Amino acid sequence: MPSVFFSYDAAEEAVEERLGSKLAAYGLSAKVVFRHWLLSSERDTAYMAFSARPRLPLADRWEMIFPRVLHSCGIPLDDLDGLFNKDDVRHITDIYLYGLTPRPGLAEMLQTLKEGGIDFWCCSGAGVKRVKNYFARAGIDMPETQIWDTSRVGVSKPQLPVYETLVCEWQEKLPGEVMIFGASHAWDLAGAKACGFHTAYTTEYEHFECVSMWGKHDVVAPDLASLGKAIVAKFGG
Repeated sequence: MPSVFFSYDAAEEAVEERLGSKLAAYGLSAKVVFRHWLLSSERDTAYMAFSARPRLPLADRWEMIFPRVLHSCGIPLDDLDGLFNKDDVRHITDIYLYGLTPRPGLAEMLQTLKEGGIDFWCCSGAGVKRVKNYFARAGIDMPETQIWDTSRVGVSKPQLPVYETLVCEWQEKLPGEVMIFGASHAWDLAGAKACGFHTAYTTEYEHFECVSMWGKHDVVAPDLASLGKAIVAKFGG
């Protein structure tokens, strides 16, 4: 979350709008730069947690690492001055934080799960308000009580205390119920599976399962609509 339910297309389009022609001069696409930016941020977030560094606001982190991202994509250091400004970075970051759009099949998947007797919660490090806003923009009312913020345990996914805490809470609330964790990141599901969840993986974002690294999942589907149907077929009442 949010990648499992919401596409990064809007953020990539924002990079293209602000910097596309400049990046093209170096043979770079907006998509490549944004994905590298995103993955670099995820790596830094993980390493900050491992080294017990305080977690800075996402917008600040993204602004700080952007020059490094551009340079690692092949743009010479001497060319970075004047290539972008703070307003460019803030605009793109705001689109990522508040303007992502739903992946196809999201509403259909939620309806399929509901009709199949499967309750739905979100587990995310993006914060309750941000997650609720994503769903609201998609025309879906997601109650705050169904959004579980990983900051409650002071660590980020895929650190095991996140999933261990979820398992303990849900076993207490819903004893005997089957627990299924769905995601578009295989590493996220590996953490969940290690703590007792069944796992459901959509390949729409990563495309490659990398089974030798992350293990097999109970359900695998190419998109959200198919994922909902596969979950109900395997686990529905």
